[in-house]
Formats: sequence, C-alpha cells, structure tokens
Amino acid sequence: MKDNQFMLVLFKEKEEVNVKIVLLNVSPRRGGNTEIMINTFMENVKGHDVVKLNIVSMMLRM
Repeated sequence: MKDNQFMLVLFKEKEEVNVKIVLLNVSPRRGGNTEIMINTFMENVKGHDVVKLNIVSMMLRM
C-alpha cells in the first residue's frame, strides 16, 4: 500500500447514521426555556428521527 492510499483510508469520512431521539418535556410552562431549548435542538438534528413528548399534557395515572 502506498503512503497516499493509506492517508485516504485514514481520512475517509464516516457514513451518516440515522439516530432515533426521544425528547421528554416535563416542564409545565408552555413556551418556556425548556421548550425553546428542545425546539432549537430539534431544528439542528435534521436527518434523524426525533420525537418530542410533552409529558405534562398527557394524563398519566398510576
């Protein structure tokens, strides 16, 4: 193997991986800092499967 072939193998770009992400919002304040942060995160991870769950709005009883 020539040196330049070795360098190509070393610096080969990684393949894109599709990641599944679940974001849980448990803050009772709609439009608050937590929701702003979650929405900003969702905008920046395009190309991945992202689900946001607003736990407070769900009626969970145990």
